[in-house]
Amino acid sequence: MKTAHYAFASFFGVGAITIGMVAAQSNPSSNPGLLEFTLTQRANYSFGGKTLRIWESTRNDKKSPSTWQFIFEPAIVPSVNKKGNLQKSLDFYQQSNRKIVFYIKMYDKSIKQLILDILIGQDSENKKVITENNISPIYIRELTLSIRDLSFYKGCFLVSPDQAYKTSPTVAVLRPESKEMLAVSILCDKESTAKKVFNNLETFTISYSYSFLARDSKKNSIDMDLKDLISSELYVQLFGGGKNSADPTKDGDVFVSRDDLRRLSNNISSSYIGNERIEDKSQFDSSFFNRFLNEYAKQQEISASNFRDQIYKHTYNADDISPTMIEKYLNDTWKYDSSDKTFKQKGSGSVSGNASLLDIVNVGGSANGSYESEEFLKKINSSQVKVEWTGKKFIVKSIYLRRINKSTFNSNKKLSRVTSIYAPMRQEIAPGDITISQYTKSTIAGLNYYDRLDRIESEMSGLIAFFYNSQCPKGWISEKSLIGRYPVGINPSASSDVGKSVGQALSNLENRPSGAHSHNYSEEHMTYGGPTARGIAQRKGDPWGFESRNLTTDGGNGLVAGTNAPYTQLSACRKI
Repeated sequence: MKTAHYAFASFFGVGAITIGMVAAQSNPSSNPGLLEFTLTQRANYSFGGKTLRIWESTRNDKKSPSTWQFIFEPAIVPSVNKKGNLQKSLDFYQQSNRKIVFYIKMYDKSIKQLILDILIGQDSENKKVITENNISPIYIRELTLSIRDLSFYKGCFLVSPDQAYKTSPTVAVLRPESKEMLAVSILCDKESTAKKVFNNLETFTISYSYSFLARDSKKNSIDMDLKDLISSELYVQLFGGGKNSADPTKDGDVFVSRDDLRRLSNNISSSYIGNERIEDKSQFDSSFFNRFLNEYAKQQEISASNFRDQIYKHTYNADDISPTMIEKYLNDTWKYDSSDKTFKQKGSGSVSGNASLLDIVNVGGSANGSYESEEFLKKINSSQVKVEWTGKKFIVKSIYLRRINKSTFNSNKKLSRVTSIYAPMRQEIAPGDITISQYTKSTIAGLNYYDRLDRIESEMSGLIAFFYNSQCPKGWISEKSLIGRYPVGINPSASSDVGKSVGQALSNLENRPSGAHSHNYSEEHMTYGGPTARGIAQRKGDPWGFESRNLTTDGGNGLVAGTNAPYTQLSACRKI
């Protein structure tokens, strides 16, 4: 299952998920006032043609089902009465304005019962324990509604409790919080328009959206017996004869540097399978290391002389972290410059060494440049070793190691820890649409003739039509730009030229030829010096013709008056 850590916020401030009276606060210093609750999606429920989510708290204790907590997405559907009709009202509101109110249901007892049935169906053993009190809706600070249909009704707009109508009459922002039902208000400046909206509400479609902050989370839960780690790399390397293993003391102790212990713990998640929940392996290994370090690997300062004489053979990876090796590394790598009192790296480039040794002396994987003497000594001594500079060379005084007893892995000692890993916050938006007619018995086909006509006419504003009448019908005005003219379609890119006219309009019943135009032409003429036989020009020496002839070309244009265009006069009208 996907686990998400949900926190809900709003445009005006930070909200919260609250189940009953319980809320868990996380990182209050980094995000004051932000309440968070970790949830896992448990199931879906269907209502009004929608598929909605049900989450359960990850804190639900199997032993206490009566305290379980579940959260669900609200339905957001229109509220209808027992007859199946939309709950709505039309009233006077301030002077001549009219107010239409209808209701949106976020949830009700039937929805809670539906969710309860689903949860009990998945866990029938606790059907007498889980009740509606264990179930709550998401806390929504703001719900944005948009009713595009209102754009067809001039002078009507949605209103919000805390928002004045400015530029978008079809959008409102409501604050549902955890309410079961919301009142949606529409104001109209004319009673006639308000009645049309009231009558046609069932045909409207409402778009909505709400947002909340969420972040994915992973959970690592450790509940292991340490004796089960005998087969792990950690145990084998320390006590089981591994390459760098140590011989335990007579009391069963071995010594290991802090950083070597971390490396041995890196794959603990893959070498042990027990009563743990691992969703992030790297974080699990780190959590195990910190817990084990604090409880079962006590730090001990060991003098250089004691290490050489007694501790060396009982230390994991002893050759790499011995005081002798550390002194050699420091003296071979760094030199002291008395002129400016700095330690400088010998040679050029970076100096690398084995990982254990470099971790001990706290210079990482490489060291570069120069350090002031005091700074350099402080840097080294702040790690896992104490070093003294004699003026000529470095001497290691002591090192810090972790002591682990073999009996730790041969007992019933347990290691328990729960760690949650959170991703960055992100905003999630839940959009949807409500087609009111899907939830009521009334549809546009069920409305009376006049209601249907009002609905159709409200969507025809700007339509141009021709009527076999001298006057335009009610609700229409004469489109004077078409008197004596015919319309042509316009390229959408020239939308600013809509309604513009070209040429002289025809007067009443004028029978004017239209389409007058010209034709260009040219012709050639050949003339001869004498008669021809059979009308054919003769060649030179022909006894029937003459030797001379001439070729000429004429040209010009001819005007065609055009034809009369037959037409019938009708009234051009535009819907207002």
